[in-house]
Amino acid sequence: MIYLYWYLGISAGSMLLWIIYYKFVEEKKDQSIRSVASAFQSARKGFLSRILNILGTALAGLIFVPFWPVLFFFEMKYRFFDKGNRSPSEETEFAVTRNDLQTQLSLQEVEQLEMVFDPLGAAPNVPFGHLNAAWKEFCEGMDPHGSLWSFTAPWISAWGSKDIRQGYVIVRGEELGPYFITVWKDIEEDADQETVSGKKTGGFDIPAWLRKQTD
Repeated sequence: MIYLYWYLGISAGSMLLWIIYYKFVEEKKDQSIRSVASAFQSARKGFLSRILNILGTALAGLIFVPFWPVLFFFEMKYRFFDKGNRSPSEETEFAVTRNDLQTQLSLQEVEQLEMVFDPLGAAPNVPFGHLNAAWKEFCEGMDPHGSLWSFTAPWISAWGSKDIRQGYVIVRGEELGPYFITVWKDIEEDADQETVSGKKTGGFDIPAWLRKQTD
């Protein structure tokens, strides 16, 4: 019986370390997308969503605890032994390039363009509505040497899905700094028109090896 307690204890500790790693390390790699998406997610989160999130977390824990050695093996295999088999695009994270830049705008012009007027009062009448707090946080990165540009960027993810991302980016000389995502559309190859994606990111990422196994 003592071995079972040791096993469960190691499982719980491993899960906690895994969550901490993906929360505080991996999420920093794509902070601009996550800050906007998490703000959007929290703005729309209702009672039912909270219940589903709790149940989802509990279910993930139940799966992780008995099978953590298998999950750990695949994670290590993906990170250290499969690098040579992955294409360069699979290792690349989203970034805005100069070819994606559209128009240089002032802060006031952007806020006028993105002002929300909701007669029903469901969203605050401020720039970007429910995302206003995330926008203000983004604006804290502005400085006298930077300029604000709109961008439209096509992107192919590591698992082959195509999308269009639009928003604003801070440009400092030759450096393209933080960006603020306002539109994220999936491109369906068989459709005549693009459809808005329902994808959102928040919390910690799904491990890359797990995404790869579902391809």
